Amino acid sequence: MTKHPYAKLVKYPSSEILDYTIEELVNDSEDVCFYLPYQWSKGDGIGNRRPKDPLTIYWSADVNGCDDRVTYKTTLGALLDDTFELHEKWFEKPRAIGSKDVPIFVGIRDALQKEIDRLNVWIDTAKPEEQKDD
Repeated sequence: MTKHPYAKLVKYPSSEILDYTIEELVNDSEDVCFYLPYQWSKGDGIGNRRPKDPLTIYWSADVNGCDDRVTYKTTLGALLDDTFELHEKWFEKPRAIGSKDVPIFVGIRDALQKEIDRLNVWIDTAKPEEQKDD
């Protein structure tokens, strides 16, 4: 398996919300979000440094309705590594997946390519920033 954890806690909850249950969290799904913290030019949006990996993913839950959040992080790379490791042929050198699993990876690759194409459109159609008079 990968050397890094699948998800890492990046913001700790205050002590009074540690008893919040998974059931309560699921029922309050509007308070749960996923986001790319790289989107901020400074920091990660919750008081930490900006992640170096632009594909870092945060899962954040507001567990008491007062923006007291529990936040975990992972990366798209870690998720892909986990998927590869689940399907790789053990004891094969070099590491490889089985041919029956190729459609899974083709589907992932094609979906990623669609997102890359969307990013390219956004980049190619970017508008210049307005100049502010000081």
